[in-house]
Order: sequence, then structure tokens, then C-alpha cells
Amino acid sequence: MDIIPNEIFLIIYNNIYETKNKKYFIQINKNTNNLLQEEFDKLYFEKTLNNNYLQFYKLLNKYDYDMDYLNSLLIKAIEKILTVWGNRSCGFYDMRFIFELMYKGCIIEQNINNLNFTAKHFYRHFYNYIKNCIVYNDRQTTLINIEDSRNLLSLKKKFNYYKHGDYKDKPYINLVSF
Repeated sequence: MDIIPNEIFLIIYNNIYETKNKKYFIQINKNTNNLLQEEFDKLYFEKTLNNNYLQFYKLLNKYDYDMDYLNSLLIKAIEKILTVWGNRSCGFYDMRFIFELMYKGCIIEQNINNLNFTAKHFYRHFYNYIKNCIVYNDRQTTLINIEDSRNLLSLKKKFNYYKHGDYKDKPYINLVSF
């Protein structure tokens, strides 16, 4: 029996449109899984942004991503930031995804005037507070700095979460700590 070359699997995979069908395809056999799992995880990674914190954290720390790509994700996370409590004009933002990207070293490189209103608001009122709390390669100290901050309430360990805003029907999981 002839074995199908990996190049054929890659062509098929790249021509599958829906994410769930890509997942089914890589599960065909051990070879396709070994060949395409990392590629699929990277595709799925972006879909977890502002949606699934634990999966996002896991994938962010599992693979090495290009910093330009991560910086672009930071902009997407800020422009589509959800509120944990309240509404977009008055409430608490879900800053977990933004924090994780910034902890990895992401920064906003573009002119903030090109961002939407929510992103500008976040940048003006929270970006520097997160940036100043971060101690690279020392998550525990970073988390202590967040606890000491008066402005990063939704990132705090004991954030009193209410079922309002974008999380009315979803659970809210606090930052991962060791």
C-alpha cells in the first residue's frame, strides 16, 4: 500500500475552510495529527482571544509566536475587549487576554488615533497601569503588583465578579497564578 505524501495532506488541510472540519481532518490518523496539530493549535489560538481564557493562556505559552503577530493580536484584543461588569461606557473591562499578551512582551506600536473608541479609552486609562505592573519573567511579583494597583480591579485575584455585561451567561476565570 502506498503512503500519501505529507504535501498532499497539507494541500487538503489548507483548502478546508471551517475550523471544526480542519480538526476532524487532522484526527484521521496519527500521521496527520503529528503533521498538523501544531498548525491547527495556532489557528485555534486566535479564535480563543477574548473568548476562552484558559485555552488562550495554554496556547500562548505552548508555542513560540512571531512578536509582530502577537502585537497585532494585542490590538484585536483591545479593540474587541469585553466588559465583565457594567457596559462599555461604564464598567470593568476583561483585561486578562491583554495582560497575558503584554506579559509576553507585546506593546502597542501603532498610533492610537487609528484605534476604535473602546481601544483608545482602554489605552488612556489602563494600558500604562498594566505595563508598570509587569516584571518580566517574574509572574508572582507581577501578580502582587496587580493586587497593589487601585486601577486593575478585574485582574485582581479577589475580583468580585457579578453576572453582568458580556459575562452575564459565562463564567469568569481569574488570572492564572502558580
